[in-house]
Amino acid sequence: MSMREGLVLFLCLFCLAGCSDQNVSPSEDFLIPREEMPSVIEAAERGDIAAIRRVIAHYDVSPNSSDVADKWRARARRAGDARELYDYAASLATGAKSESELSKRRLMLSEARESARLSYERDPDPYAKRLLDEIDRSLREEK
Repeated sequence: MSMREGLVLFLCLFCLAGCSDQNVSPSEDFLIPREEMPSVIEAAERGDIAAIRRVIAHYDVSPNSSDVADKWRARARRAGDARELYDYAASLATGAKSESELSKRRLMLSEARESARLSYERDPDPYAKRLLDEIDRSLREEK
């Protein structure tokens, strides 16, 4: 599934959750039930990307858990999750645009390029290719 298809699926599911008759916040749908948490964490620790994504979603909607979600995002990137690699590359590339220190900007762009390259290798999505090309252009301009 491409990143674009994944985003469309997520948005559709989010909208469907909002249409239900239940008085439950849509974000609560991402919480992992307490009894499932040990098995989901175990699978995520083994590198199961689907389980890692569930854990990230769980901590994203849990109060004061953004640091934990970020650690799982890093783990997803190490496991080769194309979506997390793309998001990380885009975040670094965007941040580099406002970085005033040249050495930090180059470092950010280099890291962004590697992440975008890995994302594109795992899922040859046109958006990942466009991001990679944009980062390459920015790196050339830095020289």
